[in-house]
Amino acid sequence: STSCVDTTNLIQADVGNAFVTAALTGVGLMSEGHSLRTHQPALAAALDTLWANHGAVLADQLAGSGCASAAVIRAGGREPQIWDRLQHWAALATRWYGYNFAEARRQDGLDLVTGVFQVRPGVRAPPRRPVQYSVVQLAGVSLVWAVVQLAVFLSAMASGTVTHEDLALRVGLPLACAGGMALWVWLNRSAYVEKPVLAPELTDLVRTKCK
Repeated sequence: STSCVDTTNLIQADVGNAFVTAALTGVGLMSEGHSLRTHQPALAAALDTLWANHGAVLADQLAGSGCASAAVIRAGGREPQIWDRLQHWAALATRWYGYNFAEARRQDGLDLVTGVFQVRPGVRAPPRRPVQYSVVQLAGVSLVWAVVQLAVFLSAMASGTVTHEDLALRVGLPLACAGGMALWVWLNRSAYVEKPVLAPELTDLVRTKCK
């Protein structure tokens, strides 16, 4: 699982730092019992960056996003900053999207390299129908517009220049539109899930067996 990638990278980073500490102590560059972060902070920071980048590459190959634990590793002994946490949640969101909506591309790749789909000269592979995200984009724009208008309304409310009708029109209406489009997307969510095109019959077979 992808969580194993993040956990393994954390453990490898700790083991690697312990090994470097032992090696430096063995050659006399560090005293026994001293910490690498306190006596060699530049080296410790370089190792943190090395392990974080190493995990990011492996996680991207396996999970389709950077390593979710990279921010923790780069932070070293300090508390992760807001930007680090945002990167962490962005990686998790990317994985969630990939697993639930775009996994078919990976399945097509596996079907191709394992020989499930046989390439025949002169025969083109089935085309992939692109997923239309216009409704999702409109819902996002409506939500952002409602938030902006709400901020404007709150700032102008003290002066008494706005009314509740303005609130309903400038904030409530965009929110209602965004909610309606989000509900429509949820009810038609299967249309936003990509499907394998190289061996779709195997997908139907697995779905039938699982029922």
